[in-house]
Amino acid sequence: MPQIFVPLSTALEIMGSVLGVKADTTLKSRVRAITDMGVPRAGRDKAHQRLRYGLTELSEMTLVLLLTDAGIAPSTAARLVREGWADFAPAAFEACRPLMPPGYSGTGARSDGPIAVVGGARLREAGKQGTRREREVGELPHVDTSTPEVRLGEALGAAAIAVVVNAPAFMPTLVNALVVHAVVPQDLVDSFIALRDSEDDGR
Repeated sequence: MPQIFVPLSTALEIMGSVLGVKADTTLKSRVRAITDMGVPRAGRDKAHQRLRYGLTELSEMTLVLLLTDAGIAPSTAARLVREGWADFAPAAFEACRPLMPPGYSGTGARSDGPIAVVGGARLREAGKQGTRREREVGELPHVDTSTPEVRLGEALGAAAIAVVVNAPAFMPTLVNALVVHAVVPQDLVDSFIALRDSEDDGR
């Protein structure tokens, strides 16, 4: 599919606009670190091959950075996205619906809302220091996707501690920064389709 893909330099600018930080060496180092941890999940087919960054890859990396900024250890945040993207992908996709062009309704997507709650007892340990091996094993915090009106209060009430991933607060910024790099309008639709299908892509 002719999705919108951008090089690393542009990807850094896009993620920087979402995070409200400069696309400098600090952000580049953070992105390289999470790439080494397996995010984006598409990875490289060959060693030292340059990655291309589309809507799905940018969503994955931005989420890791946001979870890290919320106090979750980078390795745990990377695992949450790498192993639990099926939980986050529907929330990211739902947050994009207001930006979808006429004629595309996102048919086939899960109907979960654009909010995800990361919580549970394991979250207490998620920001603590330790060896990388220690942080790469064990049970991950629970993730619950919710609609803010119906299930958010329930999800928060069930967790002693939680991090709320509010996809509508950052996905539109990401999409609007990416769409200017589209060659033709259909590229945006194909990017949305790829994000929708990333829940089940098995990567």
